[in-house]
Amino acid sequence: MTIRYKGVTEYGVEVEQFANSPSVYLDNWALNDFSSSKEFCETFKSVMNQKKGTLMVSWVTLFEASKKRDSQRFEKMLGMIDSMDFAFTEVDPGIVIERERKARRAGKESPSISPAADIALLKNYFEHSHDPLKPIRVSYIFSQLREGLLEFDKLGKSVENLSKNIYPLVLKARNDPIAFKRAKRRYKNRKKRPAKGFPYTEELYYQCLDYIVINKQMKMPNKEWLDVFNTIVPVAYFDFVLLDSRWTNFIRQTIFTYPDIAMLYGKDGITAFFSKLSSFESSHPILSSR
Repeated sequence: MTIRYKGVTEYGVEVEQFANSPSVYLDNWALNDFSSSKEFCETFKSVMNQKKGTLMVSWVTLFEASKKRDSQRFEKMLGMIDSMDFAFTEVDPGIVIERERKARRAGKESPSISPAADIALLKNYFEHSHDPLKPIRVSYIFSQLREGLLEFDKLGKSVENLSKNIYPLVLKARNDPIAFKRAKRRYKNRKKRPAKGFPYTEELYYQCLDYIVINKQMKMPNKEWLDVFNTIVPVAYFDFVLLDSRWTNFIRQTIFTYPDIAMLYGKDGITAFFSKLSSFESSHPILSSR
């Protein structure tokens, strides 16, 4: 169990979360495909439980899944997720980068609480979704969101920050010949630029913004910003990440490869993903929070 009660203090109940390797983050299409296919679902559940792996769940995962209209497919997805260990992860790169910078300023290269841990979501789960008399299951918070019994405004705030604050800067850079040239040069020379060291969240994020700037055909509606959330932090922190082809291709154009970042797979790589996951060997926890 990756989320458990640790003890009772004068301030209340203390809860501990940690994520064992192999850690896996699934984009929305992968959650759909795995839970809809009996073969994929059984294989995924079997391997994850055999390896004692952790399915990483973010607020983007919650909101995209809770919007599903097909109740039967939704229940299948919850059944799959509840069959394995899970942990909550923060996927807003701005938040995680600021935490990383703060830890470095304090001289903590390996902070006790991971910058990628979503403590707010963990707290939200125990305050509003979990019945202490029942097992810890992530399906409770999925169901409450779907039924409108729980409001969690983080999605709107984070997407608004990118679409209203970051995207205007992207458009400004596209329309400024000097700024556009600089972005293009930075992206061209991205493999020559020294990296600060693990985790590579900051390098991936700023290369991503340059990538968006120089690809003027990318209109970046909210759905695309959700894909940015599904990409940067998960790729920087976890062992396996399944993404849309555009973002898989973007990451593969960087200088980073496993084990510095996650192993990446798209829709055409599911068989290879299961094969690699089955043979994966590691047991170190990669994310912790209390």
